[in-house]
Amino acid sequence: MKVSGGSYSEVASSITSTSYTVTGLTLGTTYEFTVEARNSVGYSSVSSSLSLLHAVAPATPSAPTTTISGQNVVIDWSAPGTNGAAITSYTVTIRQSDGATFSEETTSCNGSDSTIISTTECTVPISTLSASPFSLGSGASVYAKVLATNSKGSSSASSEGNGATLP
Repeated sequence: MKVSGGSYSEVASSITSTSYTVTGLTLGTTYEFTVEARNSVGYSSVSSSLSLLHAVAPATPSAPTTTISGQNVVIDWSAPGTNGAAITSYTVTIRQSDGATFSEETTSCNGSDSTIISTTECTVPISTLSASPFSLGSGASVYAKVLATNSKGSSSASSEGNGATLP
């Protein structure tokens, strides 16, 4: 068997198994691969090419910050390393009043929204955080976590943010 990749340069030959691991690839690069089989008569026709983007799930985002802005809480984070594929969404979760459960608030903080993806921030009304399922009262701290997703999967969730205090 002979495996070719990139600009169809030979990656390996004289392989006796039906699988081969290519090493030394660059994240964010798309590679095309073909295979030819060989027996005592010679090589087969070249297979159809297979195109693969070398990428993995994004890195874990750093802990977001939460700040009070008027009657809203702004949740802000830094984009993590993409690891070869663009980030397609974020999942932002906010800690409920029980101090342990985190839930998404997708009305104001829909992590699939292109603006939220590009600005890495969302704004949630305090009235939303006062209602179920969050049930945060005056003087409560707002903690959030963020995870990033690309075409290869999702990162781990970040650590909790800094806990802005509700007025």
